[in-house]
Amino acid sequence: MRSVYQARHELITTTIADRFAGHFELIPSTAGIHVAAWACEASVEQVADATRQAGDRGVAVASLARFGVARPCAPGVLVGYGAIATHRIVEGLDRLLACYET
Repeated sequence: MRSVYQARHELITTTIADRFAGHFELIPSTAGIHVAAWACEASVEQVADATRQAGDRGVAVASLARFGVARPCAPGVLVGYGAIATHRIVEGLDRLLACYET
């Protein structure tokens, strides 16, 4: 599973770095089965709205603000990859990106 998760992590981080420029800045990590990214310009509310839209499109992502203790929370997203097939990741990220480009 390590090689599968590593491939998924690399696919997500590469796609976010390449296609989400201006929307997200990756938070460096090398462990776990999630990728986190700060929103470059969107507010916490805008990120929450986009994550709801993504959910409506079948993509489960979480707003980082859900996990914050201090207020105000920094806007960002958490993308998990433990339960998605590698071949569906780009499709899911495309759907997520569409939520930020509307």
